[in-house]
Amino acid sequence: DASAAVPRSESAFASAVYEALLAIALCHNVSPVESVGGGQAASLESCFQGASPDELSLVVFAARCGLVLHERTPTRIVVHEPSGRLRGFELLGEMPFSSELKRMGVLLRDESTGAIQFLAKGAESVMAERVASSDWMEEEVGNLAREGLRTLVVAARDLSEPQLDAFSRAYGAAQLARAGRAEATRAAWEMLQEDMRLLC
Repeated sequence: DASAAVPRSESAFASAVYEALLAIALCHNVSPVESVGGGQAASLESCFQGASPDELSLVVFAARCGLVLHERTPTRIVVHEPSGRLRGFELLGEMPFSSELKRMGVLLRDESTGAIQFLAKGAESVMAERVASSDWMEEEVGNLAREGLRTLVVAARDLSEPQLDAFSRAYGAAQLARAGRAEATRAAWEMLQEDMRLLC
């Protein structure tokens, strides 16, 4: 029945958009200056602070779409959802941005479901090899590049407890290494960046 398929298609699209916006609201180094209510759209720019103007703009964009950064500490991120609910995530780790990596990422556990996810964002040139091949991404990135615009790719990978344990062991060993610490740390983070799902 074609008519029955339409709502499912619309629901899938809405879910994909929401997941992409949630990733934008979570994957950054921005902190709220004060508590922001979900409906307060005015002066959002003054409610957040961060070193990167680009990251601030993305967090403000997510807030204007209804996903407002409510709290960010070294161990926790909380967003205010459009429904009014506060949704918390345990911040298990953070892959900092560098000019060499051209990307950053956060490792999170959803406090309400226990689901573990690694979110990353970065330049298309480095993210393209970490996500499943996408004609849509290649076409859109090409269109934007022809207009002289920079592009940013956001992706996710869902992780199991064993995968998290394997990463934690590798990362812990890297931090204790006396030689080659930077390379070992980078290799540990690379474990999380295989077969990522393109979000936007």
